[in-house]
Amino acid sequence: MSHVTEQDLQMFVAGSLDTASRRRLLHHLLSGCAECRARTGWLGRLLETDEGPPQDPPRYEESDYDEVTARVLTAARASGERVFREHEARERFLADLRLLRLPFDEILNRVEKSRLPTRARVDALLALSFEERARDPWRMLQYAHVAQMTALSLSRAKDSRDFSPAEAADVRARAWGELANAYRVNEKLPEAAGALAQAKTARTSGSGDLMLHARLLDVEASLRTDQRRFDEAHRLLDRVVKLYLEIGEKHLAGRALMSQGIGLHYDGEIQKAVALLKKGLAMLDDRDSPMLATARKALLDAMAANGEYAEAAELLLKSGLREAFEDEPLSYLKVRWLEGRILAGLGKLDRAATAFADARDSFLEYGLDYEGALVGLESAAVLLQQGRLNEVEALATEALEIFEMLDIQREAIRAVAYLQKVCASRKATAELVREVVSFLERLERRPHLCFFY
Repeated sequence: MSHVTEQDLQMFVAGSLDTASRRRLLHHLLSGCAECRARTGWLGRLLETDEGPPQDPPRYEESDYDEVTARVLTAARASGERVFREHEARERFLADLRLLRLPFDEILNRVEKSRLPTRARVDALLALSFEERARDPWRMLQYAHVAQMTALSLSRAKDSRDFSPAEAADVRARAWGELANAYRVNEKLPEAAGALAQAKTARTSGSGDLMLHARLLDVEASLRTDQRRFDEAHRLLDRVVKLYLEIGEKHLAGRALMSQGIGLHYDGEIQKAVALLKKGLAMLDDRDSPMLATARKALLDAMAANGEYAEAAELLLKSGLREAFEDEPLSYLKVRWLEGRILAGLGKLDRAATAFADARDSFLEYGLDYEGALVGLESAAVLLQQGRLNEVEALATEALEIFEMLDIQREAIRAVAYLQKVCASRKATAELVREVVSFLERLERRPHLCFFY
């Protein structure tokens, strides 16, 4: 028989495999296939004896398979029911908690005093952590820290006997992995790498859960991106997409494709980026509204960069991005910036200039001088087309002063200094301004780039 697939497992537990297929599956696992035992996790463990997995293919009579099937199905369904009950209890608890809008310390107190099983408490804390990723990264890290400490205490918990060693290892691996992601979001990359190493170590003692494996690879890919190790990140995301599709998690596979598409955008491969982002967005469902909004914004950014202004404008009207980011001022301003870019591409210069000016002034009010300077430069391309040359030179000079004050990367200062010089000599073009802005945006994620003129 070929290796066991996720569909085989689902059909086996559901009881929909025919007798011959069920026996072939069990014989393959009982023969000691290391790859399938690692991939099937809980099923492989249920087939092991006290002496461990068989070293040689066993010889069973036909009736023996029926006995093994009954034993495995009974245990698997009991385990599944317990996990389902935990999930339901956790979701009810979180739903009630979110309605109360309590301060952080009170939330932790309620989680600690809840009657949730220890694993469900860890998962609740990790869910709360993930929800804070855009609103409050530091709070995200705090929740993840508490979740990780709770996971490490599982062996001493009152309900520790309810969890097998492999289940406990999975809980630890998941908590370490999400802590690594929280460190990464907070730009603590060495700490993120250390936590991820702990997650991988814990997973080796776990059940072989493919979802957990895919999630850890996903976190690692994000970390490699932040470490500027882009080729590694791209290869890891290929594996993540394949794993999620194998599991049947189309949404999560789409999210990984979105990450790849964003990477291609920063690499300057705009057409490929648009194609991949469209494919990834089509695979997302509405389980994670913030992620869906971010994905739509990423696609619109790439479409605008690719000159697809009319289609981008239509999609922007349907996207609901303004409403999605109304409680996130900085994300909202980036949407306003995007609106200006699309309007400029459509030749609606007055409206574009207003959008850019709104975004620029607001960024500066928030103390985000770098973003304000970038939007100012982009608005200069519109002002050039309107013949407002004095304003163009003033914006370029202001941007150069901000960049020098911030002491940012040398290549960024070189690019803006060149643009300021050309603007002062009245030789700048709208195309040149857009090229410089595009370079500066890519330079944020690709610091190895050099500016040529």
